[in-house]
Amino acid sequence: MAGTLASLLTDFSSPAAGAPSGISLLRSVKIASEPSPEPPQPPIVDRQAEIAASIEARVRAEEREIARKELEDVLAAEKIRHLEDMNEQRAIWVEQQAQQLSDQISTAVGRIEGDLSEKVANILRPFLAEAYRQQALAEFKEVLTTLLSGNDARLLNVSGPEDLLVSLQASLGNSGRLIEVTPSEHVEVSATAQDTLAQTQLSAWSARLFQALEG
Repeated sequence: MAGTLASLLTDFSSPAAGAPSGISLLRSVKIASEPSPEPPQPPIVDRQAEIAASIEARVRAEEREIARKELEDVLAAEKIRHLEDMNEQRAIWVEQQAQQLSDQISTAVGRIEGDLSEKVANILRPFLAEAYRQQALAEFKEVLTTLLSGNDARLLNVSGPEDLLVSLQASLGNSGRLIEVTPSEHVEVSATAQDTLAQTQLSAWSARLFQALEG
């Protein structure tokens, strides 16, 4: 009976050497009670999601490429249209400028012939009878016509863009032989001296006029 009671009493004697006690005992109990963490599980791979993402990326890349090509085509077409508009406007400008220059030159040549004929007629009036004056004036007009229509006659020099000069010569017709053209970026009209040709043509007429006056 005594032995049975003794086994039920708590033993408060000093612990055996090496046995945990106090805080160490609590720590050992805590450590023993905590389970070890499970190793991390590998992520679950969704193959369907990967395939869908790959297809979506490829479709977007194709759409960007299609959009880029469409933009390039639109820009190229716009550039061609702009050049066509510029060429059309250039052709209209050339035609207008050539017609204006042609009219001005034809008017100037006609004015030269008329002014010279009138001046010669006024000069001859005091010296010649009407019949001789008309004859001399007619001969002068022939000389002047020969002078103005000769292949070597060049009364004006016109410089300007080549397409304008070509259109101008076409507009002038036969009078285009009076014009010497020089390609240039700027439009300019200047007189060309033909003193030698004029002197040769008018000298023969002056000789006939002198003979008429002497006679």
